Amino acid sequence: MRNQFGSGWEFVIQDTSPAGLLNELSEKEIRFSAVHPLDEVTVYLRASYGEVRRVRAVAERRGSDLRMCRPYGLRPKLRQIGKRYVLLTALTVCAACLALSNLFVWRIEVIGNEQVAAGEVVRAVTQAGGGIGSFWPGFDSEQMRTQLLLQLEKVQWVGINYRSGAIEVVVREREPIPEIIDNDEPVHIVAEKAGVLTGITAKQGQTRAAAGDTVEKGQVLISGAAVSSIGTTRPVHALGEVEARTWYAISARQPAFELGKAYSGRKTVKISLILGSKRVNFYSDSSIFEDSCDTIIMDYHLCMKDVFTLPVRIMVQQRVYWSAQERETDIQVREEAARAALMEVLKYEIGEDGSVITADFATLSKNDGMTVTMMAECLEKIGEEVPISEEELRQIQLPLRDEATTND
Repeated sequence: MRNQFGSGWEFVIQDTSPAGLLNELSEKEIRFSAVHPLDEVTVYLRASYGEVRRVRAVAERRGSDLRMCRPYGLRPKLRQIGKRYVLLTALTVCAACLALSNLFVWRIEVIGNEQVAAGEVVRAVTQAGGGIGSFWPGFDSEQMRTQLLLQLEKVQWVGINYRSGAIEVVVREREPIPEIIDNDEPVHIVAEKAGVLTGITAKQGQTRAAAGDTVEKGQVLISGAAVSSIGTTRPVHALGEVEARTWYAISARQPAFELGKAYSGRKTVKISLILGSKRVNFYSDSSIFEDSCDTIIMDYHLCMKDVFTLPVRIMVQQRVYWSAQERETDIQVREEAARAALMEVLKYEIGEDGSVITADFATLSKNDGMTVTMMAECLEKIGEEVPISEEELRQIQLPLRDEATTND
């Protein structure tokens, strides 16, 4: 009978008939496994601890040469490990340290923030009692959430999760408050810039221009002095949209030479060990960044996500040094850079609702650089709200008071 066992002994048996030996073991229902012939008269097999005596009896009766090699399985390995007291002690101490470290906060992660800086959220968590090294079971999550909402004005909702030495702060920021229009404030809609009107729509107020008119900057397009059906004038908050064609002439200058970085090949590496909130620097000079180098900071935290986090971090600062060097730039590259910069300026001027109809460029090159000029035609909204002046407001309201006095 052949079975698999958890532990037992390995045997090497020499017999004139190995097949007969195996048949006799099977007939006596002795459990053995891993049979492997070594040569014509030698066979290797395994048997559990309880079958050792019976295997020996069969071998002695047949006059076989039996040799017990070594134990196998879990029991001998446990015995072997049990003799290594230092290893067992170290494993026990490590397990205890991991279990203990999970009760403290060693890392703070911020998720979902766009307007609020992660550092601001971390400072708020620290002030609420959840800083690095704090004892997590003593926290009141509801109280911490309340303090965070009071300190962070731009945050609408906060969720706090704790996993294996790390606090995960999930924030949901407030939606921007829409602009509130005071309909009781008397205002005009004037031209923000000069152009040719392509359309004007007044929702409230009196139009003072029409499509096709050429208007100047500051000209009233929709008046806040509205005339009623009976001929009286009253101040209102002018509302409407004004669209116009506009023209721009913008220039940009590109020098023939520019300062660039010439890397010298020199590199330095500075390593710091951070234990909790304490930092140990393995370098003697200052850690202030220099102007003539590029610095790459790599932060390695000793942790396994959702398993454990230890208060150990290794910070590596790598600096690559360079010197400023003046070099001549390619003409085509300079011209393309100037055109791209001019288009960015134009898009900023016309806003998100505006569009560019045509854009032509002219380039003037000299020894010390070039000047690129853009002539552009655009379609944009040029209406701008301007409060009605006190003097004009008195002139509008004066006839109303005179009419009321006459009626009395």
